[in-house]
Amino acid sequence: MNTMKQQAESPVIIPFSIIAFIILFLFYLFSLNPILPTGDAGGLITASYLLGTAHPPGYPLYSELGKLFTFLPFGNIGYRVSLLPCFFSVLTLFLVYLIVRKLTEKNSIFPIIAVLFLGVSYSFYFQTIIGKFYPINALIVLLLVFIGIKVIDSGFEKRYAYLSSFLLGVSTGLHHTALFMTIPLFILGLFYFKAFVRSLPLSLLFFFIGFSVNLHVYIRNLKDAFLAVRKAGETPSFLDILLRKFYKEGESLQAVTTTLSTFEGFHNAIKNFLYMIDANFGYVTAVFFILGLFYLYRKSRRVLLFLFVSFLMFSLVLAKITFSGEIRDNEGSLYIVGNQYFIPAFCLYVIFYDSGDILFCRKNKKNETFL
Repeated sequence: MNTMKQQAESPVIIPFSIIAFIILFLFYLFSLNPILPTGDAGGLITASYLLGTAHPPGYPLYSELGKLFTFLPFGNIGYRVSLLPCFFSVLTLFLVYLIVRKLTEKNSIFPIIAVLFLGVSYSFYFQTIIGKFYPINALIVLLLVFIGIKVIDSGFEKRYAYLSSFLLGVSTGLHHTALFMTIPLFILGLFYFKAFVRSLPLSLLFFFIGFSVNLHVYIRNLKDAFLAVRKAGETPSFLDILLRKFYKEGESLQAVTTTLSTFEGFHNAIKNFLYMIDANFGYVTAVFFILGLFYLYRKSRRVLLFLFVSFLMFSLVLAKITFSGEIRDNEGSLYIVGNQYFIPAFCLYVIFYDSGDILFCRKNKKNETFL
């Protein structure tokens, strides 16, 4: 009886991790534009409210999720839909927390360091409060990364293959760069070749089930929805919209094939990406990034391979496609036009960085009891 009384009277201790997430969420919440963000975000919010389609490729997933947020009982429509990326950014940070915690294999301060380090970085913060779709794209990529680590940890299961395929299909209704995860997931599948091949037929089915989110674009009246972006006398096809053919050299398939068919521009791609790493985290963190490679090599070579290939796809390969030219005269422009594509790469960079922190601290015997 006395024990029960003591338990009832004992104060409730909130874990520091929960406090950190609450602080970050409030930080984002009070940073949101009170009415309507500028640029593409305004069009995305309008499309959400009308359950319509935004500029090509239409971003139907954002419109559908955004529509749900318009039913919130507070704030104006612009503010409500702006909460969408804010909410998904917190979920992305939670996935980073889970991944780092899984890599450390024990409760420690390191997962929170990763969350705070990423959560207050310029690019992650800016894309969280601007009302666009990149935080949702980052969440899908991190979910696929988490599934991959889960497969390495517990073995191949068909449900993981089906879930990954479904998420890849859904990602086509948002931002096509999430499809880069096909490469590291395929490499991972080769380690479980027979089971992987047997799962392919149903995996394709689940991909197309996820891809069906794009039917939103087809069902909406394309002729009326894209009067502003089509040439006079031309009616845009469903495929043209999905492949972003309105952007000509920026068309999805053409941009990938033309830029990856030559090594020209890789130097600039590396330079531009490193500039953004420095702008967000500082060059000194590269030391811990390298240490993180050693830590993961000792822990699991498969985890290292999977994470590093994923990082390369969303850093060097993506930079080759999007920023293989010279840095502009105003390097600050990369803060505006360059950083949004690389949110998944920054998430993975922080995972490597934090793994390096773990290795560095464990070399220090004074910190062994703390860790």
